[in-house]
Amino acid sequence: WAALEDALRAIRVVANDGRCGADKPALVLTIETRHDTIEYADSFYACQIDDRPLVDSEALDHAFEVVGPLAR
Repeated sequence: WAALEDALRAIRVVANDGRCGADKPALVLTIETRHDTIEYADSFYACQIDDRPLVDSEALDHAFEVVGPLAR
């Protein structure tokens, strides 16, 4: 679990730099609390997203790579 904790800690909210990719799956990170749910979009597709906060694409990819084996 330590690797997952480290990967999640590395995820940062980033500014929309207008970057736009087209060759990877669109990933979303959803954070739920007792009071709210916030959906963060992958910054890889920043040019297509204007209604959600963005998180760093590389860190998000890494977190999904780490969680994959744990979900099996």
